[in-house]
Amino acid sequence: MTSGPLPDVTGNWQIQSGPGLQSAERGVVLLGALQSSGKTVSGTFRFADLVQPFACGLLQVVAVSGSVDANRNLTLVSAGLPDGGVLKARLAVPTAPTTFASGTIEVDGGGGCAVASQPAIGVEIPPATGTYGGALTTGTLVTPGAAAGTATLTLIQTTVPAGDGQFPVTGTLAYTVGSCTGTVTVSGNASGVDLDLVSDPTPSLAMGSVYATLHGTLTPTAAHVSLTTLKIDPSPCSSDVTTSSWFTGTLTRQ
Repeated sequence: MTSGPLPDVTGNWQIQSGPGLQSAERGVVLLGALQSSGKTVSGTFRFADLVQPFACGLLQVVAVSGSVDANRNLTLVSAGLPDGGVLKARLAVPTAPTTFASGTIEVDGGGGCAVASQPAIGVEIPPATGTYGGALTTGTLVTPGAAAGTATLTLIQTTVPAGDGQFPVTGTLAYTVGSCTGTVTVSGNASGVDLDLVSDPTPSLAMGSVYATLHGTLTPTAAHVSLTTLKIDPSPCSSDVTTSSWFTGTLTRQ
């Protein structure tokens, strides 16, 4: 007997083996987009096996298809991988979209990419569209004398993924470091929990422009952006275009 209406699983997903998104035990990882219409599900993911990345290729793009039923059981099967293997994932999708789905993942057949069925988790990440703000802490590679500061990141994420399953993101980064402020336009992609942005368009440092590179992760609810690295060239308050400053921090959705 069915338990309810068919769930809509359209969105930005991360599916992987292992007990948690940040676990060192994770191996097979899928980052990308799903679309569902009724029972039918299709999608595009970047696939990696972190245990054997050179055997399987790192972040190769794979198409998947499958179904979801009224009991919220999601089944996905990939097109053939380069070595002939086929990726399969099965998840029990929870009613709350941002909580974790649990199930299994495997790679059948093929050569070096074969993976026996193992526990997996998956989560749909809401769009990163919004404004995030918080404190910046100087990183380990910071220019001597650079001060901590604050940042505001305003983002717009498209609802339609690119051909590789990543979701394009545009926005602005405003920062205050010591007595200096700056604002740069950024663009990049959200894919699973990963967020990667750079200045757009890339400016010429020789002309006194600022170049920023941001690598971070979204929480499953997209309530926070954890900055793994924020690099600003040249360093705020510096007249030397060859300097750089690195920062980390957690920005909270406003």
